[in-house]
Amino acid sequence: MLTPIVDAPVGSPEEHYTKKQWTARNTVERAIGVVKARWRCLLGHRVLYYNPEKAAKIINACVVLHNICNNAHIVNMEEANEELPGALAPADNEVQVELAGGQRNEELQRGEAARAQMVQLLWASR
Repeated sequence: MLTPIVDAPVGSPEEHYTKKQWTARNTVERAIGVVKARWRCLLGHRVLYYNPEKAAKIINACVVLHNICNNAHIVNMEEANEELPGALAPADNEVQVELAGGQRNEELQRGEAARAQMVQLLWASR
């Protein structure tokens, strides 16, 4: 999971990355909201009581069926009458993962290195 960089300096590669990350996250969250609106079994208060592999198959099936409905121009009337969820607000702060004694987790360090690489790739391709 690549997280935004809070308080990135204006005009910096980190700010460019963070704006792209927020845009992508917003798009994904809206798509998830549309599928959940059509297939109510995916809503948060309804839990899929299955192992992760089976739950993933159910979610994939819902997405495939959603795409079939869209291609056949079948409108979800409940969705058409509801406003889609709005844009997500940027994260207020980053979660810091620490081990006993204040040592940073190796996974966190690898994640930050991957994010730094993504920042440079996005900056170079703008």
